Amino acid sequence: MRSDLLSVLRFMFSACAVTADTALQLAKQESDHAHELIRERISVPARRMMLEVLQAGEARGEVRPGAATPLIARVGIAVLIYQNLTARDGLDDVFVEQVVDEVVLPLVRVPG
Repeated sequence: MRSDLLSVLRFMFSACAVTADTALQLAKQESDHAHELIRERISVPARRMMLEVLQAGEARGEVRPGAATPLIARVGIAVLIYQNLTARDGLDDVFVEQVVDEVVLPLVRVPG
């Protein structure tokens, strides 16, 4: 499951890198269409993929029952986006692994 979580968050990491471009940021601010396009093509699919990973993990017994929810599926993604907005220089693959290992997995882990 860890590798699946990393894949989804690496997708978001790549999206953050691409959308960090100054010209794209300006276009996003000036256009509801650009913002909606990013949401439709990046944010919504990432949340869906994360939820699917958690649901599959729950079905295999790797995620505690009831933890595969839309809200919990947003947590890792939200941490990446917050890091991107507040300290982009710290957003790298090491950070992505830390989010999975120190935030997402402890949040959903089966007790014991």
